[in-house]
Amino acid sequence: MNDQNLGAPQQPEQLEWRCYSIVWAPLGPLSWLFPYIGHMGICDSRGNIYDFGGPVNTNDFMFGPPVRYITCRPNCDATTWDTAVRAANCEFRRHTHNIVFDNCHHHVAHVLNAVGYGRFAPRYESVILATWMFLCGEFVDKKYGRCLFVGQCVFFAFLGMLLIIGAISATAYLVTMIGS
Repeated sequence: MNDQNLGAPQQPEQLEWRCYSIVWAPLGPLSWLFPYIGHMGICDSRGNIYDFGGPVNTNDFMFGPPVRYITCRPNCDATTWDTAVRAANCEFRRHTHNIVFDNCHHHVAHVLNAVGYGRFAPRYESVILATWMFLCGEFVDKKYGRCLFVGQCVFFAFLGMLLIIGAISATAYLVTMIGS
């Protein structure tokens, strides 16, 4: 789809939070075990979502509707922001998606670095964006927050079980070493 021909979102009163936002959606059970892992996209000044998941998608977020978001307050005008989003879209249309080295987080970072946004510019990268979203992202709807909280409880229960198993194994090993 041609980025330049996009109009405003269909329901501006419901989508106002999307303007200049970074958006995030969980990756199913993977996000339950590792709650900081998810799919990320970026919005232009009109609230249109762009995400890179192989092709660059427009207003068709790859893993369902966004669940979390961070509204950016850019130090540039709307034209500069939108130009950076379009440039990232053009650049990433030529890329092959790679889950680690060339992914949706890199697409978002490309925009933020291009406009010199915030304290991490020009060095936004996947880990910074994932951490920022995990710690500071707001929930689109509070019910999603409750669902993800349950998922995060699963993560911490899983982590706790690993620690307990590790402690038991280490104790058993030490007992056998001392007993020998």
